[in-house]
Amino acid sequence: MLKSLTDSLIQKVLKIIVSLQTLKMAEDVKKKGEQYVNYNILPLYNVGVKPAIMELPEVVHAQYM
Repeated sequence: MLKSLTDSLIQKVLKIIVSLQTLKMAEDVKKKGEQYVNYNILPLYNVGVKPAIMELPEVVHAQYM
């Protein structure tokens, strides 16, 4: 009987610890997500000189999204 009570207590404690760690991780992810902003990683180019990567269909379509 004592073993089942101990096991039950250990399970409850572990659930609390895991849930607290999960909440902390979720908060960290949220904070770090706020640090980053979407930005354009496509290369800048001078008029008339267009890098080859800018001709890829994925890039062409992404410019108009």
